[in-house]
Amino acid sequence: MISLAAEVESTLGKITFEANPDIGNRWATAGKAARVLLPSRGLNGTDAMIIHASIPADDPERVARVIAEVWRGEYFPFLFPQTFLVMAGDDRGTTIDVAPRGKEAVPAETSMSFRINASPSPHSEVHLNIATPLSVDEALGIAKRESWTARVCDRGGVFNVIEFWLENKFMLELMTEAESKRYRRFMTPSNVRAMITRGPSTRPKSG
Repeated sequence: MISLAAEVESTLGKITFEANPDIGNRWATAGKAARVLLPSRGLNGTDAMIIHASIPADDPERVARVIAEVWRGEYFPFLFPQTFLVMAGDDRGTTIDVAPRGKEAVPAETSMSFRINASPSPHSEVHLNIATPLSVDEALGIAKRESWTARVCDRGGVFNVIEFWLENKFMLELMTEAESKRYRRFMTPSNVRAMITRGPSTRPKSG
């Protein structure tokens, strides 16, 4: 087990969930499954959002540099060895940490810690969908320069993404400004419920 190289302190306010008289209207049912959907606005009226994510790479600095290019942002060496922080430069502080493949976060006694997996899979259950200010041709050009797979894919006729495979191993879905608008128009609870009822028009192949 590898101890944290630095301690990052964060103070969180106490979160209280209050009774919502409209909670009955926040259920989404698909087949036999039912899920409670929490209100879309969280503590202090802040929009729910993903603030940052961490991804693995064989060459973290190279991957960080490319993501910074895709975002037209910046990247920096982070707190831990061979780890880089990519910043989009937006007003939300959106970031992606890029760490060596096989450096796994684990729950230690009082806080997170790391361990090394000597034989990590080159692929992942996880992917990220991120917006980019680049055009499709600009994004595809970067992937071609890096010798990484990239292609425009239709997601069920709802929106298109650029599958952008970092090191040909980890998938980013890139969305241009136009496709981001299509995504936001579609991704509402009512539209998703209707889509689930219909079933997907196409499914990724498994093997």
